[in-house]
Amino acid sequence: MTCTAAGKFSGCWGGLIVAGTARINSCTPTSPISPRSETVGCLESVNPVGTLPCGGCNDADDSGVLRYIRIEYAERGLHLAGAGSGTIVEDIQANRIRNEGVLVTGGAVALRELFLTANGTGDALQRHDRCTE
Repeated sequence: MTCTAAGKFSGCWGGLIVAGTARINSCTPTSPISPRSETVGCLESVNPVGTLPCGGCNDADDSGVLRYIRIEYAERGLHLAGAGSGTIVEDIQANRIRNEGVLVTGGAVALRELFLTANGTGDALQRHDRCTE
């Protein structure tokens, strides 16, 4: 995944965002305790770069499989927001990213084999722990 402009540069495009339903760390309790419940109990938020909701009560959330992916020339490489333990993230390279190569906000996702190369001003890997209730 890369910038398609003629002249590539760090920050050329936004990056890859995965928004799951696992617990996150900064938010308002708005999510139902279970999908069929009307009782508010867990924390969710709106993604900082748009209106995509993320977070909830499902720490086993499966937000898909990311394997053997190279992300280049993005503002932020890979942002995992509320991705749960059912999400698979393996063999990811974030190269020439303007800010964080990989940012994890809450969730319970396990990361395996990250390659963070030639990234810019942010931390190569940044994690914000999830909420405690």
